[in-house]
Parts: sequence; structure tokens; C-alpha cells
Amino acid sequence: MLQKIFKETCQIDWNLPVKRIYDFIRGLSPYPGAWTEIAKNDEQENNKPQVLKIYSANKTQMPAKSKPRNFRSGSKPSIYLHRRQPT
Repeated sequence: MLQKIFKETCQIDWNLPVKRIYDFIRGLSPYPGAWTEIAKNDEQENNKPQVLKIYSANKTQMPAKSKPRNFRSGSKPSIYLHRRQPT
């Protein structure tokens, strides 16, 4: 019997190895979808983190000098996450 999936169990743990994060996102896509929180960087009174649902992921090799967990926007509707694999 399958376990029921709750919202809390769909939050991405960025401390896991890259392969586990990648498989976690793929396993929850398209429904219910993996999610994470991104801190807002604005001057509004409500600086509550924004929930970001992630439906797909790709693994790529990045230069060693890339900063871990460095988000940037590309020309496509994508977010790139640079993360160093623990040795």
C-alpha cells in the first residue's frame, strides 16, 4: 500500500545529494510537485518567503568555482541552481 503524500513531505531538502534531489523532483512531477521557499528581497512589510513549485530538473556539470545555491534566471522560464556535490 502506498503512503499518502502531504505538502510537508514534498518540500525539497537542499542538503541531500544531487541525485536524490533530482529523483525527488522527478518523482513528484507533475502532481503534487516538489516545492521550495525563496526569500523575497523587497522592502514591503510582508517579507514572507515565496513558495516555488518545481516540476522538472536537469543535472549538468558546473565549473568548480560556482557558488553553491546561487540562483539566476535564464532566457527560458528556468532557474539554475549551482550546488557542489559533497566529496
